[in-house]
Order: sequence, then structure tokens, then C-alpha cells
Amino acid sequence: MHGVDDEGKRGRMPEVFHNLPDSLVGMEDCASAQCWARELTKLGHGDRLMQPSCVKGYVKRGKTDKADAELICGAVSWLSMHFDPVKAEERRDLLMSHKAREFLVRQRTLTVNGIQADPGL
Repeated sequence: MHGVDDEGKRGRMPEVFHNLPDSLVGMEDCASAQCWARELTKLGHGDRLMQPSCVKGYVKRGKTDKADAELICGAVSWLSMHFDPVKAEERRDLLMSHKAREFLVRQRTLTVNGIQADPGL
């Protein structure tokens, strides 16, 4: 399901899901999918988040949003499929701070190594 208004906003999506009976919703896992999964759980829907690498591995033709949605729709019932857990906001925040620190350490290391390798400095 994909829907935006003229301004590119998805403001009515919660309203659409609120009016649906409890359903199992499959999504490709990303930061926004984690947020949507938390919102949909509050509305009584079940959710299944698939890793993007799993989605790509099962798509038989070009990886497009339509092909991804078709695959995910079928995959939510596969017993062999691995699904990611929905993370609490606090957990996502903590993971983001760890990733930011790793990025800064890596950038600092690259800069220091570049300076040490340049004989002209």
C-alpha cells in the first residue's frame, strides 16, 4: 500500500488502517517501517518486517516498489522467512547513537591516517 496527498504527506495512512479490521501487515524494514509498525501495533494490526536483503533475494524480476510489495505480501506467511523485531523508540535511539559514534571514529581514523601518509605535511 502506498499513498500520499498532493503535498507528499502520508497523514491519512493511520486513518486508513484504523478503519481496516485487524490485519497482518508486511513491510520492508527501514527506519520509517519501524515507526509505522509501532503505530500499526497500537491500532491492533500485526506486523512483519523483512530485511531489505531478504526482499531483494526473492524478487524474480527488477527490484521495484511494486515487485517488493508483491513479494512481501506473500512472504508474511512463509514459515522459513526471518522477520526483524519491532524496536522500541528508546532502542532505536540508542542504536542510532552507536552508529553515529562508529561513523565519527571511522572518519577521524581516515583523517589521521591521511595526514600521516602525506610526506609533504
